[in-house]
Amino acid sequence: MNLTSASGPVTATDSLPTADPNKKSISGVLTSLIRGNNGSWNLTVGVSSPSDTSSFNWQDFVGGTISIAGGANVPITVVTVQSSTQHVTIVFTTAALKIPFKLVDDDVTLMPTMPDTSYLAAAYADAYILPIVDGGQGCNHNDNSCIHNSNNKMNVAFQLNNVTTPVQVITTAISVADALESDSNRVNDFWIAYVLAAYQPASDPTQNAGGGQRDDNDPNDPDLQNPQNLQSPLGGVTNGLSGSGALVFIETLRDQDNSYGYVVPSIPRVVAHEIAHQCGLPDRDANQPGIHGLMTFELYNNANIRFNSDDIAMLKARVKSCGVMP
Repeated sequence: MNLTSASGPVTATDSLPTADPNKKSISGVLTSLIRGNNGSWNLTVGVSSPSDTSSFNWQDFVGGTISIAGGANVPITVVTVQSSTQHVTIVFTTAALKIPFKLVDDDVTLMPTMPDTSYLAAAYADAYILPIVDGGQGCNHNDNSCIHNSNNKMNVAFQLNNVTTPVQVITTAISVADALESDSNRVNDFWIAYVLAAYQPASDPTQNAGGGQRDDNDPNDPDLQNPQNLQSPLGGVTNGLSGSGALVFIETLRDQDNSYGYVVPSIPRVVAHEIAHQCGLPDRDANQPGIHGLMTFELYNNANIRFNSDDIAMLKARVKSCGVMP
């Protein structure tokens, strides 16, 4: 293993006793880290201090110690001088290697957060439907002033990775304490849809593409590398056609937008898409001739995406509330 991009501050001290007036130490920068065939580590160090090492006996460093980036001191077993000029390069060999590190993922979304419903009015206007964000309890006027009704909540217990198959596990996720509480209010004259902001789908190798990945910006995730896959990326999921509610994966969609450089936010359009599933609309395949619209992957990075004529007709013909089997 050759970590030629490695860099970090290095300190090394020779093996002479502390009281020895000839005792030496150096500091420098790690420029190469190579794992040898015998399992030892060869650390190439550009010495920066002291500036003059011409008096050094480098073999005194055998039996001394070396530390990388403030990590633990490890014993030096071999020293090889590559350059004896004023700015010396030394290869220190050690059987042990302890380098402190910190792993940081690429997730940034803070939870809890409400799903972005800002696109609903525009999306459903062609079907003469005016969605009102009212918590499933109703308003006596057509605006969003009831947004703080008790069923619009920020206190649903957080779950990092949501399993998305079978359908029953989605139903369980949206039915936890403080989540969907307006299911019994659905009637033909008062339609209710439910969306719960979730973080990302669970990684489950037994599931198919989409549900089987976390769908973030990691390079080994196949879903984000094939946006025209109907199941990819998994930005949201509803518990079946005319299902009672949906999960919308906020971090997945944020990361997708960042990965592809989308300038049109995906979350509001996925919210509209998932609510449409609750109203009985299936996914459509835009790879097929003549198939377009909000129920296809064309919803991504498309500011003015709308339902196609077939979907509008289905919405207009619906009698029962979304979330109720027709």
